[in-house]
Amino acid sequence: MIVEITRCNIWLQKNYRRYRDKFGKTMGMLPGLNYRDIYEQLYKAILYSPENGHVYNALFDAFEEVYEHGDLNEQQKLKYLSETKLIADDCAVLEIQKQGCG
Repeated sequence: MIVEITRCNIWLQKNYRRYRDKFGKTMGMLPGLNYRDIYEQLYKAILYSPENGHVYNALFDAFEEVYEHGDLNEQQKLKYLSETKLIADDCAVLEIQKQGCG
């Protein structure tokens, strides 16, 4: 379920940016969950099912979204990059199933 929630969250954020760019205004707070909450849930899902490639794909997509478009300082970017790289390194030695497209 967290994979679907993550995908919806990314979709919301992208469409929020499109709206802001098209109309030059915002609709209040950025919709959706924050990255830290998503990361923690995806990390738990990875620990529960380390061979499930869909969870990794969702985590990497969420990371990319927050890294490129989030309101992060350099220290936060480095922390998130480091955490994600550790997971990617672990994932590289596993036989991942259900890799699918991101």
